[in-house]
Formats: sequence, structure tokens, C-alpha cells
Amino acid sequence: PSYNRSDVEELENFLLEQRHLKKLSMSRFRFNSSYSTNRLENVQFQLEELKLKDIIWDITAHARLFLKTQKNLKHFKLSKFQRWITPREQNFQLFNDLMKHILISNTHMESVAFNERFSFSYLKNTEFLVGECNKNVKKLTYARCMSSPNSELLMAFTRLFPNLTSLDITCINSDAVNILQAVQSFPGLVEISITSN
Repeated sequence: PSYNRSDVEELENFLLEQRHLKKLSMSRFRFNSSYSTNRLENVQFQLEELKLKDIIWDITAHARLFLKTQKNLKHFKLSKFQRWITPREQNFQLFNDLMKHILISNTHMESVAFNERFSFSYLKNTEFLVGECNKNVKKLTYARCMSSPNSELLMAFTRLFPNLTSLDITCINSDAVNILQAVQSFPGLVEISITSN
């Protein structure tokens, strides 16, 4: 979609008026350097659930300031986020920093869902949130598609969330062995769902 300044200002005004907001889902909305401002670093609410889908804004200062205000998230879902971090290497570094805040600093996080619908082959397990883990995350939902056979994101999750009890994975057929090996990294699982497409 296309936006003008009044659209973005209207959203910012609305969010700044909210004091008790607990759940927020944003799909196909754009923060950008042309229209967004730094005002959203002053939001008065702390979300418990955040869903971001088909992100089409760069990881600008405005987006980071807003997302870094949130420190009490329990549930986080990110899907179709290719345009958020490509094509510049700088965007990947900013993405890594932002995910570190969301996945690690939100110590009450219980569930994480990632829908990886593009090639993430350059995101290496050893580079993603090195040395960090969130022991409170109990549920991981992860979908990988045909275009990302070399991704190490799932390997990173096995390190980041060592105490999972529920795992829901959608994978490609050729990836089944790697998926089963990853499942063995979680000895405390009580619920497993694997879909191979």
C-alpha cells in the first residue's frame, strides 16, 4: 500500500493515546524516514502480544525506537519479513540487534513464531544473538519454505530457547532429517507437530 504523511501521523497519534493496550497486530504497515517520527518511543503501554506480518518498512530509527519500548512481551510472531532486512547488510545487523531486544530482553516471553518465507541463508547460527538465550520460551512455531534450504535460523533457535516444551514446525521434504535432529535438542518436549510440504 501507499501512504501519505497524514496516514502515519494518524497511527502515531492513536498509539500515543493508548495506555492499556496489551495486544497489537500490524500487517503491511510502513514506518519510514519520510513520514515517521520519534514520538513512538513515548508510548505508554506495554504489550503482552505482538504480531508483525509482511513488514514493508526499513528498520529505521523510528521502528526500532517503537519496538524497543516493549519489555513485557509474552508472545511474539514475525512473518513474511524479507523486505524488512534486505538487501543491505546494515539492515541485517539492525535486525539482529532488534531481535536481541525482543527475544532476550523480554524475559517474560513464552512463545515465539517465525514464518521464514524467503532465503535466509546468510543468517548464520554463530552470528545470530551469539551467546544469548531465553530460558522462559516454552513454545516455538517455525515455518520454512523451499527457498531457504540453507538457513541456520532453526539451529539458532535450538540454542536460544533450550527449554521448549512445545514445537510446531513446517519444513520442506528434503529438510526432514535436519528437523528431526533439531527436535532432539529439546529433551523436555511434551508436544510436537511436524508438517512436511
